[in-house]
Amino acid sequence: MKMDAIQKKILEGFWKKTFDYAANALSLTLQKKIQIKGFKMFSLELNSIPKKMNPKDVKTVVVWNVIKNPRSVVAISSRSDNVLKFADMLLHKEIGFYKGLSDENVGVICEVENIISGYFIDTFSKILNKEVLTQKPQFSVNPSKSIEFFNLGNPYLEKISTLTLICSLVMPENNTDLDIFLIIKSDSMKKIIDNINEMATVSF
Repeated sequence: MKMDAIQKKILEGFWKKTFDYAANALSLTLQKKIQIKGFKMFSLELNSIPKKMNPKDVKTVVVWNVIKNPRSVVAISSRSDNVLKFADMLLHKEIGFYKGLSDENVGVICEVENIISGYFIDTFSKILNKEVLTQKPQFSVNPSKSIEFFNLGNPYLEKISTLTLICSLVMPENNTDLDIFLIIKSDSMKKIIDNINEMATVSF
């Protein structure tokens, strides 16, 4: 769905603040400085998103929450070595403690995804003025396969258009980063834009 300049500015304002809240939450959890880099908003087909999640074609972890109304997904993705560093810090281990993914460290990464998703769910609730429903986090080491479980349709049988917002959270101290994705199915955007049009001011 097309947006005019004012609608785009308002929507970007909502989501930039939400990314800020997510970054602050991660910073407080880890007691580390987190920088936000590279906020972008794209119109993308669903089957092109795995390349955004893994542009260098390396082993990448994706964790996501499916939001039922509006049909959308909040996902975090990062190289597996970065994910292991985050798990080390979250579980108060020395960096390099975990050599591979396990039930213990995957569980804590899923909990981080839950916390981050909560901020996006709150923003959707404010925009739509209703309760927003979600599912429990899911986990994959295959970005191309993960999109099949985003509940946005079958990307191999139909063209699925999305509005996708991406932001990188960077931890300079450990040269560690992860990307946050908000992926909204385009046919869910009408109600969002209608509600934005009714807002005289944007406030949280």
